[in-house]
Amino acid sequence: MAAEQGLPVIRDKHDVESARKLVALGYPVVAPALSDMMEWIQDMNWPVAKVLAPFLAALGEAVVPEVRRVLASDDHLWKYWCINDIIGEMPVKAARQFTADLHRYALTPTEAERKEELDEVAKAALSRIDEQSGA
Repeated sequence: MAAEQGLPVIRDKHDVESARKLVALGYPVVAPALSDMMEWIQDMNWPVAKVLAPFLAALGEAVVPEVRRVLASDDHLWKYWCINDIIGEMPVKAARQFTADLHRYALTPTEAERKEELDEVAKAALSRIDEQSGA
């Protein structure tokens, strides 16, 4: 999608230059590439993920549909990074939209979710939301 829009395309997990170019273009210019950008935070150990995650988190409302797509997936590690580095860092108004999901992970995780520590990262995200909300 990004290439069709003439936007930089991240070629591999080390393509920090393309990631920085996308971030520099800002939103809404990169709106067509949000899905592609989210794919690169599947592992926060990847160099491109460290460039993209803060930008994506800062988008707040604009990235909510992409976060919902990740949470609906079967990739528990991707969910972990999404909760920790996107939901946990996004503006609280946007993050509040995920409180039901976070409560479910925190209180009744599946065995697979517990193995990937989704319950722990969800608790941390909920705590941050409460702190930011003044609760």
